[in-house]
Amino acid sequence: MERPEVIQQWQYIGQVHPKLLEDKVFEQCRAIGITALQSYVLWAEIEKEPGMVNFDTYDVLVEKLGRHGLKWVPFLILGPYYATPQWFQASEESVFARCMEHGQESKIQSIWNPYLPKYIDRFLRLVSEHYCRSDALGSIILGISGNWGEALYPATGCFYGGFHTHPGWWCGDRYVVKSFQEHIASQYTSLKDLNAAWGADFKDYSEIKMPPLKAKPGANAFLLGIARYVYKAISYLIKPLAPEIRDFIWIKKECLKSNAHMINEKQHRQWMDFVQWYVTSMTEWTDYWLKTARNYFPSHKIYIATGGDGNPVLGADFSAQVKVASRYNAGIRITNLTDDYPRSFAVSRLVSSASRFYNTYFSTEEALVNSPKGIMMRIFDVATSGPDEVYFKGLIGLGKDVCTGQKSNIGEKTEGASNLVKNLHYLQLSQPIIELAVLFPNTSIVIDPAAILRSYHLCGQMRNLVDFDLIDENMISDDALDRYRFLVVLYGKYMQDSTVKKINAWVVNGGIFIASNRFGHYALDGSSNRHPVFNDKKSGIHATGKGYLLLSDLSMCHGRKFLRFIANSLSNHNDEYPWKGIPHVKSEWDGVYVGRLADRILYYDSNKSTIWDEPL
Repeated sequence: MERPEVIQQWQYIGQVHPKLLEDKVFEQCRAIGITALQSYVLWAEIEKEPGMVNFDTYDVLVEKLGRHGLKWVPFLILGPYYATPQWFQASEESVFARCMEHGQESKIQSIWNPYLPKYIDRFLRLVSEHYCRSDALGSIILGISGNWGEALYPATGCFYGGFHTHPGWWCGDRYVVKSFQEHIASQYTSLKDLNAAWGADFKDYSEIKMPPLKAKPGANAFLLGIARYVYKAISYLIKPLAPEIRDFIWIKKECLKSNAHMINEKQHRQWMDFVQWYVTSMTEWTDYWLKTARNYFPSHKIYIATGGDGNPVLGADFSAQVKVASRYNAGIRITNLTDDYPRSFAVSRLVSSASRFYNTYFSTEEALVNSPKGIMMRIFDVATSGPDEVYFKGLIGLGKDVCTGQKSNIGEKTEGASNLVKNLHYLQLSQPIIELAVLFPNTSIVIDPAAILRSYHLCGQMRNLVDFDLIDENMISDDALDRYRFLVVLYGKYMQDSTVKKINAWVVNGGIFIASNRFGHYALDGSSNRHPVFNDKKSGIHATGKGYLLLSDLSMCHGRKFLRFIANSLSNHNDEYPWKGIPHVKSEWDGVYVGRLADRILYYDSNKSTIWDEPL
């Protein structure tokens, strides 16, 4: 039986604690099932003065690991504030990210800094020259940007040195405009075509400007804050009520939300082009790091750390990052898992689905520190999604966690480690058997960012009924639908025309498309004309070539009733539909999740935090 690598965080900033260098602690790691230990390896730590390179901070740990048969996973970070030397930040070559909302700089390097690539190349070369021949060296994690090293723009939080950060549009430094103008010029055959698409009157490409990205007036922010407190109070009062009622109220509230960016329909194409450039810039930055790292680490596994929830404002286009990683035989580490399985599933399954589709590897990481019960959820998630590495922060006590402030006894096994040991036999390298894809509505999210919350809420609930993959429009354009029998649209109002054509061709060839006829998919030019492929039909079954459209008069706003309809059509227990149903589809919300593997069915009871399996 093959198991994924089990990685425990060991070293953040500075020297390893002496207790974490004792032989008995490494022996305990092996007994628990830990196979590798991770260090944050910072440019600021190895080159505290220009040209003075020193690896003493890490050498002592690497030497110990080699003696104990454990691997070392360096998280190579350059760009975030804590990882960049002070001497560099004070130099003329430092270019901090600047937000458009307030015109303020962060202390995180801009990905458009033209001076940074040469230092990245040098940093990776130095680490490779020092460690590449070490038998202890395991996989490589790349920390390319953001607050914590993920492939993201500045968001919230930092280790220390409080400075300006928030989720927003971090494209205000002096090198950005040229990048934007060059990208837009490359997307259109002529200035005339660009003007027609945007409704603009540019005389030259140098006149191209970004859409308005200023912060909302303070009064609006004040009113929004009051609304949040009122909703929290109402939520507290209704908490004891039945889940059906809570879901109904939440979904109705979400359905009434307006577009967060107040985009006029005539500006859709301009906004789509801007967001495409913004996320593509981060994807290209990812490509540069991977290409450079692969040059210096030709035979090791390499991962890009990414996170967030897929909202374009953060910059991570998950499937695009996976696709780029696959070019270099590299993978993605998704860093957003928690103790909550449905939430963790929703925000990480796109990376899992894309990695399996693009034939590359990935790993998972907890966003904070999993509770002992959360370890059980992580084991089930690994077994049913397919990563080849799983990273933990709390199997061995590290003292005070720098991210959460939680305290644990240094060097001692935790309760979470005991849960891992008891259930280690479930932690196997496997590929889930999945016949259903659910659309991650990229285009709808760009135009209405609130759509991501609505989609994830529905995905989390639907996972209680059936296992599925998330696929987005990027993957559909690359023919990912050919892997599935069913495609479900839970939420979304807009699609690219090319996506609609791909779905239609897939249905004609035998696919089964299930959606609501209440959320028509409009053309991106902002017109009121719906795509006729799906939206000129009433609710019911429609044969199309070898496949079928199943349209319901229910919608996301009907909550669980809508999801039950989908589950019933997928299972087809009563033979109502002209297709073979998917096995192990449920119709009740009991907190028990099911995953199909090649040789067994795996179960996870989130109420009791237990795992069990049945052979096929």
